[in-house]
Order: sequence, then structure tokens, then C-alpha cells
Amino acid sequence: MGVKHEIKKVVAGCLGVSVAALSSWGAMVEQFVTWQKATKFLVPRFGVIGTMSCVSGIVRKCV
Repeated sequence: MGVKHEIKKVVAGCLGVSVAALSSWGAMVEQFVTWQKATKFLVPRFGVIGTMSCVSGIVRKCV
């Protein structure tokens, strides 16, 4: 699986939805091609601390 799929998994996890559900959101998902763009999407919604906490929790589960 590529980086783009991994980014989608992290964003979906932060939003509390499945990757399949996230994929149905069309144009919004196309923003998640880099970690920087995914971060720019998440930070306004969760704040810096919330985004860091969410992403680090997901990364710990995956490693």
C-alpha cells in the first residue's frame, strides 16, 4: 500500500470513520496526497494538540 492510502487511514481514524466511508467523500479525499495537506485539513478541525495526539495514537497502533 502506498503513502496516499496510509494518509487516508490516519485521517479516517482521526475523523472516526472507515477508509471506505472517507473515500466516498470524493474531492475532499483528493486533498490527502501528502502528509502536509492532511495536516492542513486536520489542524483547523482538531487544533494542533488534538491532531498530534490523534496521529501519534494511530502511528503507535500501526508500529
